[in-house]
Amino acid sequence: MKKKFHFLAILLACLFFAKPCFTEQLEIITGEEYEVYSAVLSSEEPFLQRIIVVNKQSSESEQIIIEQTTLTSQKILESGNICTHFNNLTGIKLGADLCEDFAKKNQSSYKLENKFSIPYSSVIVISAEELKEAFSERGWFGFYKKYPDSRGTISLSRVGFNAEHTRAFLCWHYHCGGLCGRGVLVLLFKEDGQWKIKRVQGTWKS
Repeated sequence: MKKKFHFLAILLACLFFAKPCFTEQLEIITGEEYEVYSAVLSSEEPFLQRIIVVNKQSSESEQIIIEQTTLTSQKILESGNICTHFNNLTGIKLGADLCEDFAKKNQSSYKLENKFSIPYSSVIVISAEELKEAFSERGWFGFYKKYPDSRGTISLSRVGFNAEHTRAFLCWHYHCGGLCGRGVLVLLFKEDGQWKIKRVQGTWKS
């Protein structure tokens, strides 16, 4: 009887204070986020095309290797606020609602699915185990042996939106070798129902 009363007291406390006392199901990455990812990955923006070139002249597709696990805020920027960092680099101030959504979503890692819509390219979502296996034989040499039509790997953050879902913001990390790679921040606006890149900003390069 005492156990039942104790459980009831905890349940009432959870409801009263509106706090999650039990494990919640992980948030699902939305279809709209995949629309933003696809807009970025298939963009003809010159800065991005220097990293990934989609072959539009051939039916043979280039491999785009995307790591299954999303980036976290800590991996994106070890200290400080990413929105403040973007503002300092570009002079563009992101809205508080967009920054809050971005920060909340990127507190933890999530698993991506292959729901990308990219023409003239082959997208492969690779797990941490598959990536480790590819690198087990001579590091990057082993990776490119297994994925010869790729230019490396891409890690993506979750996408932050403003309240109206007319602005989107994300980060991606590109790795192509031991001393080859860079970090990129991307700001998009929704115009005529389509996501269009408004600013691309590099953050690090190796």
